[in-house]
This record gives sequence, C-alpha cells and structure tokens, in this order.
Amino acid sequence: VDYLRNLRNDLFTEISKTRKSKFYHKSKSNYADLKDFDFEKMLNHYSKKYPKIEKTELAGMINFSIYLFYMR
Repeated sequence: VDYLRNLRNDLFTEISKTRKSKFYHKSKSNYADLKDFDFEKMLNHYSKKYPKIEKTELAGMINFSIYLFYMR
C-alpha cells in the first residue's frame, strides 16, 4: 500500500507543477488536455522508478492522474 501511495504522491507532485514539470509541454488546445504532458516520457520514467507495477497498469494510473490532478 505504501508503494502505491508513494507513486500517487510522486504523480500528484509532478503534475501539480504544471508548467514547471519536466513532462509538461502545452498542446495546441486552448483547454487542458491529456497531451499537455509527455505521456511516453512519464511512463518510461515512472516504470523505472516503480518496477513492481506492470507498465500497462502504470499507463492507466498516469492517464487517470493527469485527468484527476490537472484536467479537473
């Protein structure tokens, strides 16, 4: 459980930085968009940092985190 909490906290901290995030690159949309973050770069980074989580599961968690912490 602590492992997943750490992932959640890392994602929240990084996504909350918005423009200061190393993964942020504003898309052409005038509105918040999932594409505002470099998903592949995030997936590769966090899959190395959290190797116990399958990459397909992590992909869903990252997408949901961007939605929850940035788009809402």
